[in-house]
Amino acid sequence: NEPVRIILFIGDGMGEAHVTAARWAAVGPEGQLAMDTLPFRGWARTSNASGGVTDSAAGATALATGVKTNNAMVSLAPDGAHLATILEQAQARGLSVGLVTNTPLAHATPAAFAAHVSNRGQMSEIARQLLAAEVDVLLGGGENEFLPTDLVGQYPAPGSRQDGRNLIEEAIDGGYTYVWDAVGLSGLAAASTSRLLGVFADAGMTRPFAPTLAQMTEVALAVLSQNPQGFFLMVEGGQIDWAAHVNDAPWVIEDVLDFDAAVAVGLAYAERLGNTLVIVTADHETGGMALSLSDNGGQ
Repeated sequence: NEPVRIILFIGDGMGEAHVTAARWAAVGPEGQLAMDTLPFRGWARTSNASGGVTDSAAGATALATGVKTNNAMVSLAPDGAHLATILEQAQARGLSVGLVTNTPLAHATPAAFAAHVSNRGQMSEIARQLLAAEVDVLLGGGENEFLPTDLVGQYPAPGSRQDGRNLIEEAIDGGYTYVWDAVGLSGLAAASTSRLLGVFADAGMTRPFAPTLAQMTEVALAVLSQNPQGFFLMVEGGQIDWAAHVNDAPWVIEDVLDFDAAVAVGLAYAERLGNTLVIVTADHETGGMALSLSDNGGQ
C-alpha cells in the first residue's frame, strides 16, 4: 500500500488581508507566496456551534474532528461527548503523528488534535494528555505546563503544574528525545529519533523565532517519514493571531512569512516524495485588518 502523508498548516487568525499584506511586503502585488501556489482554493465557514464568532478552540475542533462546538471547548461536542480527531484516526491506522507550533504546545490549536477538555484554559491537563496520547513529534513553546511549580527548566519562569509531575522527565523516560533550543534541534539525528519533544520557551516562542516554523517542520517531517505507513502532521503559525490582536501590522507580516516558509518546506517535501496532501488554512480571522497601497491609507 502507498503511504498516507498529510500535512495540515493552520495560520491562526490569518485572514485574506494578512496574506495579502505579507505578499505585498515580500514579493509585491503580482508575486506569489508559497501558499499561493497550491492548485485548489476554497472557503470554509468557521462559526462555532451556535453560529457565532469562533475562538481557536472551537475552530481547531472543527478542523480536527469535523464537528462544530462551543467556544473554549477542545474536541468535545457541545454536550460534552468525546470527538475523535484526525490525529487519533491516523494513529489507529498505524500512521505516525506530529504537532508543531510557535505558541505553547498546550494552546487550543494543537490541543484540539490530541486532547479533550471542556475549557482550553486547562493547559496543564492538556499537556498531560498530549504525552498520554503518544504524539510522536511535539515541537513548540510552553515549558511551564510540563513542569511542577518548584522547578525551573531551560527557561527562566518556574513550572505551573500543581500535581508535582515533571512531564519532560516522564517523556524522556518514555523514549522521547528532548531538545530545548535551535542548536539542539538542528543537531538532531532524525534517522535515529522515533519520538521527539522540543520545547523552546516558557510560554509562546519569542521573536525572532529560533527555531523557525520552517526548521521545526523540516525536522518533524524527517522524523515522521521513517514510518512506511505514513503520517499526519499539523503545523500552526499561532502568533499571526497574537500580532493581529494587538493590531501590529509588521508582526503580522513577519509571522505570515515565517508561516509561509514552513509551507514552502511542506510543498518541497510533497513534490519530492509524492502522494502527500498539503492543506493550508486558518481557524478564523483576527483584527479586521484593512490594506491600502497608498501611503496615506487610501484617504
